[in-house]
Amino acid sequence: MNPRPAVYRDSLWWNLGFSSYWFATSYKWFILLFIAIPDQVARIVGAEQKNAAWGGVYALGAIWAVFGPTIFGAWSDRARSPWGHRQPFIAVGAGLTVIGLFAVYQAPNIALLTAAYLLLQVADDVGTGPYGGMVPEIVPEAKRGRASAVLTLVQRIGELASAGAGILLQRTELIFIGIGVVNVLCAAWTIWTVRGIEPLPEASRKVESSFWSVWIAPWKSHDFRTLWFSRFLTMAAAYLVTNYILYFLQDMFSSYRLLSWDLKNANTGVMVLALTVSVAASLGALFAVRVADAWGRKRLVYLSTAIIVTVLVPFAVTRDFTLLWLMAWPFGFGQGIRASVDWAMAADILPKKEESGAQMGLWSSSQTAVQVLVGGSGALIQQLNSRALGLGYMTAIWTAGGLFLVGSWLVRQVRGSR
Repeated sequence: MNPRPAVYRDSLWWNLGFSSYWFATSYKWFILLFIAIPDQVARIVGAEQKNAAWGGVYALGAIWAVFGPTIFGAWSDRARSPWGHRQPFIAVGAGLTVIGLFAVYQAPNIALLTAAYLLLQVADDVGTGPYGGMVPEIVPEAKRGRASAVLTLVQRIGELASAGAGILLQRTELIFIGIGVVNVLCAAWTIWTVRGIEPLPEASRKVESSFWSVWIAPWKSHDFRTLWFSRFLTMAAAYLVTNYILYFLQDMFSSYRLLSWDLKNANTGVMVLALTVSVAASLGALFAVRVADAWGRKRLVYLSTAIIVTVLVPFAVTRDFTLLWLMAWPFGFGQGIRASVDWAMAADILPKKEESGAQMGLWSSSQTAVQVLVGGSGALIQQLNSRALGLGYMTAIWTAGGLFLVGSWLVRQVRGSR
């Protein structure tokens, strides 16, 4: 008897195994982008150039990431092997990630750090491009809301684990080793979970279009274009808040006291904020798990936008760390709800299910393309800060609020997802 599952299983344990690679990806990028790499950049170039330098590294890595997921996603659509057509890419991506982590940790200057960061981006795209294609390929439409919400919940748990590891481990080399171990173990769990599963009938047709046509065909779909730009704006808003939060705390706060607890420095402060956002986002994702398929995707987008925008206005001007921490709770809760419907909406509106790897990779470029824009904003933030203390940070945060509103309005225009 073959004990392997033949179809998608609507059980929490199966969904956790399926989502575990997303846990590893979240665990990796959370601590790298919040603390490890910005801190390394600041040590290399000094305080005066840190915003522009980190923005440049971030943007250059993102240029590749715009194309990477689609390239490897399309490749996996056409690949065939005894282990499946997605699984080998996930395994190779996890292995390359270990090499990329070592290169980033050892980088002695900005040029080599940028090259190492690019290698890490390539490694990530090798795995995540094909991995994203599995959602519309094997999860039935009626179950995608729950599956998408579980993916988000696992992502937030990954952030919690990452923040906790950053606080507990402290030593940079241990943090990097931990990221590598988690990446390999979670990749193995996902590969084991999806072994033997056949694609849904609508996703099992032979891919007939050329490799290059996958870049053009999805843009002919109104829903794909609209959802792509909605997510582009939403991710721009999120990154404008989170990408420079360490420097925001360093430059704008004279103390880091949370109630009666003195956090001593900005590094600890940003990890506490990150941990708080992740806990709140996990609660938001749990809420979405229960109601996503019943309420519909769009209602949750509107709810999350209202919560987030309400918080961002005072977030930019407070200089009391305890107040900032209190506002992080609703911000994270709204983020958790919003992210929970992303995968489900994208899977709903894909023009060709049999090319889900390429199309989901192209859809995910809405998150990576915006990193070029947000990375370039580092120089502008630095320039505005030089004119008036904190002007750059406040402008970035309030701009984020406006982008969340426009992104929510665009979701309203999507026809193929409720």
